[in-house]
Amino acid sequence: MFDRPVETYKVAKGTIKGVLSDPASPLYQVVNTIEDGAVVLDAGAGNGLLAMLFKAARKDVVLDGIESSKEAAKIARPHYREFFQGYVQDYYDILKKNDYDYIVLADVIEHIVNPEEFLRELLLKTGQKTRIIITTPNVAFGSVRLALLEGNFDYVDSGLLEKTHLRFFTRTTLEKMIANLGVGVESVKFLQRRFDSTEIPVRLKRNVYILPRLMRDELASTYQFFFVLSKTSTEKTFVKRKKFGTPVRIRDLLRGR
Repeated sequence: MFDRPVETYKVAKGTIKGVLSDPASPLYQVVNTIEDGAVVLDAGAGNGLLAMLFKAARKDVVLDGIESSKEAAKIARPHYREFFQGYVQDYYDILKKNDYDYIVLADVIEHIVNPEEFLRELLLKTGQKTRIIITTPNVAFGSVRLALLEGNFDYVDSGLLEKTHLRFFTRTTLEKMIANLGVGVESVKFLQRRFDSTEIPVRLKRNVYILPRLMRDELASTYQFFFVLSKTSTEKTFVKRKKFGTPVRIRDLLRGR
């Protein structure tokens, strides 16, 4: 596995304000999905950004955290009620004790060797009322497709092709995994970005003939998926999805707007 550079855990100036004004951000969706009074576990808490966002949004939640990185845990720890350094699997007794309303796995499952096995065990260790929020990148995002046409698949320190990602998901593979778990789906959201606004460089004008086809595919503009899983819901992955963010138009791409 690759190690994530320590400097990438630092919260840059303006980050919190930026996330809270960006509906296409997965953490924006987490903050606006969880109701006041909920007891929440931030699993894979990273630098504690979610806790900072809840505070900035004045959401009244009880928040605990788990993070495997020692460097990130040092930054995050002061922002949580209880904080545990390690992996979720190390703290199943805590899950049972606290009977969380939500467990947040924000950009976590792509870092796990066998995410389906992990989720199945997590579901067994949590109570009936616990909802699990999953956010994960879409490897079929338009700029990845365009880069592959040029023979490129370049890893980065932070982003969709982050060096520490062990698994990559499309809508089909993610929904198949969730269906295998036999769990209900309360909410599905497609979080969309412009092809030319992410960390993946693309040469749009060299791919002008494929752009119309990409623009007809809503998944090409979907940078991340957002799912809320529930043991009490009878809906499966065909639940109606919502889209957030503004897909770019072809003429704007070609003009570099």
